[in-house]
Amino acid sequence: MKSGNINRRKFLGIFTAAGSLAFIPTILWDRTSASILTTATTLDKIPDISVVKSSDYYQAAIEAVNMLGGINKFVKKGSRTGILINGGFKNKGTYTNPDVSLALIKMCFDAGASEVMIFRADDKNYWSQAKNYPTHSEILEKVTHSTSNIKVKIDKGLILKEAEVVKELKELDTLINIPIGKHHDGSMITCCLKNMMGLNTRSTNSFFHTSSGEQGLSTNEYLAQCIADLNLLRKPDLCVVDSTIFITNNGPHGPGELRQEDKIIAGNDPVAIDAYFAKVFGLGEGDVLATQYAAKHGIGEADLSKVIIEEKIL
Repeated sequence: MKSGNINRRKFLGIFTAAGSLAFIPTILWDRTSASILTTATTLDKIPDISVVKSSDYYQAAIEAVNMLGGINKFVKKGSRTGILINGGFKNKGTYTNPDVSLALIKMCFDAGASEVMIFRADDKNYWSQAKNYPTHSEILEKVTHSTSNIKVKIDKGLILKEAEVVKELKELDTLINIPIGKHHDGSMITCCLKNMMGLNTRSTNSFFHTSSGEQGLSTNEYLAQCIADLNLLRKPDLCVVDSTIFITNNGPHGPGELRQEDKIIAGNDPVAIDAYFAKVFGLGEGDVLATQYAAKHGIGEADLSKVIIEEKIL
């Protein structure tokens, strides 16, 4: 079947009208390459990755989580929830849109979380940029922040054997990772896997960039393996990626050339999401080493042909 003959929306509409929706296979399209990603699944199956395209980033984040089964699937009543936000940069397209972050914080409290702790986004200037800040400022007064760090062992790490991370990492009931997908000079992209470095102290992150070639690895290979090793500590329960407006060069700090995709990407497999964003970014399979190394660790699935991806336009 040629992808130009029929699109997914028309495909579903035809069979909905015929009353056969529950009995046909889902055909899921990767709109970045106009090819079929997955077949032989039922239409009522929850996707591994949800993608919502909209100019309303707040609502897009909510819908992306709802497509995965809703926030209550990830955040239980009374739970301690931590949210890692890539909010430490200043140039446009280098930090998570604050409306995406606000949507997740609001959802967590609505789900009954007893505590919502945020990492890497405690600057009031960050939050004040959000369109929804005036109606959510009281919610931000309820969030907490980490106050100390702890050294932890990474027994299966190939290079990174220990890391100094926020003390609460292993105490949290739920960890939500909210990166921006963007360019990075060393790792090709920043997305879910790379964003976990936001839980580290500066000294640990400095170690990621200390390759001298003694291990037979290039600087970029060394960095990628450290990123993969770090992700052995804890897999996020939910990842929500801001792929709305992002830099395509001069990352991670920018300023850089901007691309506007208006997409929110969500799921609980950071490897699969990073592989998906790499395609959105325009990279080929295997170009992002951290994704491949993390897959070898068993952290997630890098082969998108094995992943159910559902896209929606609001």
